[in-house]
Amino acid sequence: MTKEIGAPAEQGDKRQPRAVLRALSAAEQHLSDAGDDRPAWCAWVSEADLALDPGQALVDLGDTGVARQLIAEGERLLPTARDKTRGMFLAYRAASFLDLKEPSPPQPPPPSPCS
Repeated sequence: MTKEIGAPAEQGDKRQPRAVLRALSAAEQHLSDAGDDRPAWCAWVSEADLALDPGQALVDLGDTGVARQLIAEGERLLPTARDKTRGMFLAYRAASFLDLKEPSPPQPPPPSPCS
């Protein structure tokens, strides 16, 4: 996440979720508008990164439900060549569970017994 976009969340200002989400949305729109003509400093940003960064910002803001969905989406979009980044995604997702005092993902309920 770039310093300009994520600064309110990274600084722990929980009162700024709308500002953070507006900044992330604007950044995504600018990258989309640039298409393949992106400046070199952001040419590496992929669709997976665009899912992860808002997800991590939402974790920082305490909105872990949507954050988990975005982080999982980023994981699905990530090519296998970026396994190191995949490890970071997993660490972010784990942090979201720990923030909610859920050390492991919730499990679906067991199937109903047959009568």
